[in-house]
Amino acid sequence: MLTMLVRKTRLPSSVIKTLRTDYAYRHISRSLGGQQIRSIASNAKPILEQLDLIPSRTTAQEPLVLPGVYDGQWKQGKGEILRPIDPATGQPIGLQVSCADETQTLEAITNARKAFKTWRNVPGPKRGEILKDFNTELVRLKDPLAGLITLEMGKITTESLGEVEEVIQICDFGLGLSRIFGGKIIASERVGHIIKEIPNPLGLVGVITAFNFPCAVYGWNFALSFITGNATIWKPSPTTPLTAIAMNKIITRVLESHGVPGALSSLVCGGSSVGGKLATEKGVDLLSFTGSEHVGKLVGETVQARFGKVLLELGGNNALVVMPSASIDLALRATVFGAVGTAGQRCTTTRRLFLHESISDEFLKKLKKSYEQVTPRAGHGLEPSTLVCALHTSQAVQSYLDCIEECEAAGGKVLHGGRRLDDHQNQNSQFVEPTIIDWGDRLKDTSSIPEIVRKEVFAPILHVGRFSKLEEAVEMTNSVDQALSSSLFSTDIGDVFYWTGPNGSRCGIVNVNAGTSGAEIGAGFGGNFHTGWGRESGGDAWKQYCRWSSCTINFSDQMPLAQGINFSIYAGMCVEKLRSLHCRRSSSSLPRIQTFSSSSPSCSHDNPLGLPAQQAGLPRSGSPPRLNISRSLPTKRDIPNVRKVLVVASGKGGVGKSTIAVNLAVQIRNQSDLRVGLLDLDIFGPSVPKLMGLDEGLSPELTDQNALIPLRNHGISCMSIGFLIPASDSPDSVVAWRGMMVMKAVQQLLFDVDWRGRAGQEGLDLLVIDMPPGTGDVALSLGQLVNIDGAVIVTTPQDIALIDVTKGVNMFRKLNIPIIGSILNMSSFRCTNCDQNHEIFGPMTNFKRVLESHRVELLGQVPLDLQISKSSDSGQPISISKPTPSPHHLFGNQQNPVLKLTAVGNPFIEISSKCLDHLSLDRSKNTQK
Repeated sequence: MLTMLVRKTRLPSSVIKTLRTDYAYRHISRSLGGQQIRSIASNAKPILEQLDLIPSRTTAQEPLVLPGVYDGQWKQGKGEILRPIDPATGQPIGLQVSCADETQTLEAITNARKAFKTWRNVPGPKRGEILKDFNTELVRLKDPLAGLITLEMGKITTESLGEVEEVIQICDFGLGLSRIFGGKIIASERVGHIIKEIPNPLGLVGVITAFNFPCAVYGWNFALSFITGNATIWKPSPTTPLTAIAMNKIITRVLESHGVPGALSSLVCGGSSVGGKLATEKGVDLLSFTGSEHVGKLVGETVQARFGKVLLELGGNNALVVMPSASIDLALRATVFGAVGTAGQRCTTTRRLFLHESISDEFLKKLKKSYEQVTPRAGHGLEPSTLVCALHTSQAVQSYLDCIEECEAAGGKVLHGGRRLDDHQNQNSQFVEPTIIDWGDRLKDTSSIPEIVRKEVFAPILHVGRFSKLEEAVEMTNSVDQALSSSLFSTDIGDVFYWTGPNGSRCGIVNVNAGTSGAEIGAGFGGNFHTGWGRESGGDAWKQYCRWSSCTINFSDQMPLAQGINFSIYAGMCVEKLRSLHCRRSSSSLPRIQTFSSSSPSCSHDNPLGLPAQQAGLPRSGSPPRLNISRSLPTKRDIPNVRKVLVVASGKGGVGKSTIAVNLAVQIRNQSDLRVGLLDLDIFGPSVPKLMGLDEGLSPELTDQNALIPLRNHGISCMSIGFLIPASDSPDSVVAWRGMMVMKAVQQLLFDVDWRGRAGQEGLDLLVIDMPPGTGDVALSLGQLVNIDGAVIVTTPQDIALIDVTKGVNMFRKLNIPIIGSILNMSSFRCTNCDQNHEIFGPMTNFKRVLESHRVELLGQVPLDLQISKSSDSGQPISISKPTPSPHHLFGNQQNPVLKLTAVGNPFIEISSKCLDHLSLDRSKNTQK
């Protein structure tokens, strides 16, 4: 027996050598057209030993129960027990498998996700090296793994070897992909921008496979999932668990040899309850399901109900079309393999054959003869002469018999087959005859096609129809819900392009002069419509296993919007104001330039103030600094025509910061001959116009270089966004901008204002900047854009305000901006009846402690005084309305340290050596920075 097997079998020599004398074989005699077919049924011991499924030289009498759960460790399942059966004999293979229960399934999902969190950071080429080693192990164990597939699934050995080869090839594909996969770089319509597609690992990929390809389908999914950085969890068919365990043992041995968590390829054997858990759990980011259309629909609905991703490979009712110009020999061979291979149990099995009426009789005659030659070669898949294997289950046999009966009842003519193959030793034989059913021209009318023809039956049944022109054949091909694979045989180039074009086959696989079965790894595999729209294996299928992001990268210092959109509330108001001639021009003797009008350039994110374009040869007085791309930070610069810059800030709003800034600027101007300016950068709450008495609809002028000229009052040059809001909208106008628009407006207020005023005048000795409250974008960016000589922090005695003082101090110090000191506003209440100060917020113990801890000097205190409030509301700062205030007032008190920074030439004033270095002002120095 063994000698005969070695001589005749197709099994590779590596498997044959392992066969021992205790390897039991028995003959099954069948009466099949007078011939006997020899089939091999074995206890599979050598194959199982090579695949590490049973110990070598085992003497166990009881069937071994293999652990059907792997989540980093092999575990005995707590669910049902599976007993795999050899379809050719109907006998148990000899091993049992314990299934996972729901708790173990959840644990496996959890462990796989833990493994993913480390795996996702491993570079693609490193993943490829590990996949390469898995490929090597598959090549080494290809023969025994193929033998196990034949024993457990039933297909013939050559097809089983081909299935393992598919996994080997997808590993080759993944290895190459590991160094090249990535997103596109896309041209942007905006200058200084690029668009990049970024693929990142998705997470955990669940894979539910069917019995007919117990190895390859998981291989397709695992290789692509693995190489793109994911973990994978596998629920195989309950009838082929041994192949799954053997396959996963190979994978996990390789993973663990590289120090990689084996849970990246987790396994949960079981039935519908296990598969249902994978479908409902949010921890499974993508679920790939291969199986029936009915179950696939339920799986898809369940996964999508939780907004998960699903990849469905469902039924196929595949058609092969033969035109008059076709090679009959090629079409015949493709039809026989497509319809008979794997006993019709492939998703791509040829189930419908459409013949042009001019060649139909000849083709059917040859086809019937081929079937007569193939049918007697039914037998065990390990038998070398076998071409027709058994159906996988007894239920499949019954479906076959029911289909034949229904076809005959509907008028179909059985040209060949239609019966179960008789086995005298096995009354429950799962072998059936490959069958041809001729429907004549009844399938032309697609509106009345028998329902049984539309149905996918997993058995070797071929429905034959006739047509007179290609358009009819295409309509017949597309008349079923499934759309997996299709094939046209023709040498007419016009037929080819019609078939593959928009009016042709709607299947996911559209072949020409090649059969419906036998897809290669290089292209994506999958179908459309009721087949599920999924794509696996090659091509771009790997993209489904990624989390994709589109990333626009701006490496310029501009902020244009796509599609030419112009969105600028501030700029729009400015244009409207200038159109109504509220914005005046300078009366300079230089040549006049055009004023704002409807013909002026529109405002944009790059020009939120709506300034006109510069004239040729007359650049603006300043322009926003360009980004230092290498550091992604702006380069600091001086404000044009300004010697020194003092910022007045506060950690929070509502502390009277703007009142302090205005009075400080006015008092400095009153007590010296310095040229002082005031810039209101409180974009969202500009109050300087009212405090300075400039809120009567006045607007800035423009220089001949289209820069803004500050307004003046009380001897102070002032600029505020409040000047640019149309009078019709004040005082309730809202500046509703986001970050980049705000920052562009700040840049223009800093660098597109000419502080010299009219032509020929000098610039400023000191610019006082009223900062917005807090430590947000404006404060941070100002410190990065401009060289600042000192900062004063305004606060109140409240503890909540002191917290924000600490934040302000830390921000200025991180930006290397000197802090001159702090001013305590509303330090007490000045009663108009008793003329006494009352500390309404309690003792200032905490305030003094905070200043001392930060080494910040207290510059002065300002009480809550009705006179200050009235003066501010009237546009007459207290420093103007009351030039000689009481000693408790900060404003006008020349002994206060704040004023030391402006006391030109006073040798007795010294805040600190650091402050003096930055803030001393000498009128004899050049006023231009």
